[in-house]
Amino acid sequence: MKLSIVIVSYNVLHFLELCVQSIMAATESISSEIIVVDNNSNDGSVNYLSEKYPLINFIALSQNLGFSKANNIGVKAAKGAFVCILNPDTIVSEKSFYNLLEMYNDNNNMGIIGCKLIDGSGQFLPESKRNFVKPFGALKKIAGLSSNYYAHNIGSDQNGNVEVLVGAFMFLKRKLYIEVGGFDEDYFMYGEDFDLSYKVEQLGKRNFYFGESTAIHFKGESTTNDIRYKKHFYEAMHIFHKKHFKLNRIYSLVSSVIFKVLPYFKASRKPVEFDHNLNLTFISKKELSQVQTIFPEAEMVLSPKNLQIESDRTYVFDIDTLTFTEIIKVVEGNNGNTQTRFLFWPSKTSYIIGSFNAQSRGIVVQGKNT
Repeated sequence: MKLSIVIVSYNVLHFLELCVQSIMAATESISSEIIVVDNNSNDGSVNYLSEKYPLINFIALSQNLGFSKANNIGVKAAKGAFVCILNPDTIVSEKSFYNLLEMYNDNNNMGIIGCKLIDGSGQFLPESKRNFVKPFGALKKIAGLSSNYYAHNIGSDQNGNVEVLVGAFMFLKRKLYIEVGGFDEDYFMYGEDFDLSYKVEQLGKRNFYFGESTAIHFKGESTTNDIRYKKHFYEAMHIFHKKHFKLNRIYSLVSSVIFKVLPYFKASRKPVEFDHNLNLTFISKKELSQVQTIFPEAEMVLSPKNLQIESDRTYVFDIDTLTFTEIIKVVEGNNGNTQTRFLFWPSKTSYIIGSFNAQSRGIVVQGKNT
């Protein structure tokens, strides 16, 4: 088998289904498998999706073991020569994995490959490519004074070697993942991608950012971003530096205080209530009357041919009509304009989903069952 896609999921049924549909479109001609490790979700996602997609290997855990342990369990069950660690709130294009396999085969010293990630409005996510930050550099980053946390030397659409790739999308040989010990399980969530990137580079491999390939990452749909989770984020930085750098007492004291206190001052990602007064414009080959039987809010249906996106409108992509490559291109072209909103209608479902920006939680709009 060529490729195993490993997804760790937690209470994100609808976004996971959209993600799975994009993966299936991207692996039609690749010998592959999808492994979903569920961290004890209570939203019924395992029963619903395992029945609807019987070829997916679902591993249902009896407790939430966190991102690192769950991914290691998934990779242990994988059979592919390559693995892609993928978040459940992502959408990939039909050519994503083809391009990455080709890129990997052209470079014998390749470590991990990542791609360009954008949010649901088309805004580039700078964590797609980052640098290793030494201990005091991390404190500067938290204070908003660091300029070298992100790899600004490479443009978002360019290709090149980078130090750190994001755990939402990491593509590498399964043998390499195992050789470096996979994700360090001292990290519950966050920081494990820094650690894995560091271990791969220490082995003499080069991590690579492939900006020619774009994926949508709605970002954070499977986490609550409450105090507990923010603590995990800041504690992860401290764990990384303790493991890989020699720390002096001053840094240890200052950082421990900051990492404990800071989560209480950082704003949380708040849910966005769906405004039913928004006029939904469906991009579909279906008739308006057919769409309105499921979504009465639908105002009009546009053909995907010669599509012109206008500001201050809400567009709904019909997955039965457009390819994921076409959808990603439209969202990317919006370039983060939050006045234009995008939602997604997964195939053979009666709901639409989306996330209007990376700072707010996504929404799920249930239609009428037919």
